[in-house]
Amino acid sequence: MRTRPKKGSRTLAPDPAELVAPDRGDVVTRLRSIGTDGTTVSVIVGNKSVAKIDASDLEQLEVAAGAEWTTDLAGQLFDAAAKLAARKHALRLVAARPRARADLIRRLRMAGHADRHAAAAADALENAGIINDAELAEAAATTLAARAGTSRRAIETKLRRRGISAADASKAAGRATEDLDEREAAVEVATKRASRQRQPADPNAAKRRLFAFLLRRGFNSDDARYAVEQALRDAAADDDNELH
Repeated sequence: MRTRPKKGSRTLAPDPAELVAPDRGDVVTRLRSIGTDGTTVSVIVGNKSVAKIDASDLEQLEVAAGAEWTTDLAGQLFDAAAKLAARKHALRLVAARPRARADLIRRLRMAGHADRHAAAAADALENAGIINDAELAEAAATTLAARAGTSRRAIETKLRRRGISAADASKAAGRATEDLDEREAAVEVATKRASRQRQPADPNAAKRRLFAFLLRRGFNSDDARYAVEQALRDAAADDDNELH
């Protein structure tokens, strides 16, 4: 049995270079359960652990003590080990913070997991109820809507950036902003912005900059235009009062 050095990474996918290459006459010596729940099994060839796989894969792969350690079996076990590594990595990612399915898959792929293993890991977590895009969207939208001066479009955009689908993002943003007066919110944002900035000599330049800022915050053009006029009028009135 020939062995190659391992990287020992806890998060990245197993590297094919880590695979223990079979020699003629090698056999699976034993199978050892890992952990208290026994869901992970270490496959031992000689005195070497050649793969850690999910116990449910044992029956499917027909792995048992005494089985010949062939190149074909090594490849199958490597694939099963890579699938398990992706699922464990996915669990660590969602333990750190709630994640959308698409974001989870993207991060797993970035870490080196194969597309099929990343998708399988997401499927497993979704089936177990650990990830749920609709619930995540509702919770995140509610939190975002509680912030002052937030528009529905801005909430929807932020949800999409987190990997939420367009449909789930739109539905969650709509529910979270049912009672929101976007024109009033736009005025609030514009007023705060205008009060913090020195007004340029050209009033039109101030309008353009403030209008563009509101559009970037997700407000529609009509509400943004109204808010700009209101905010700059209030700012001018405050300046007049200070002079007198």
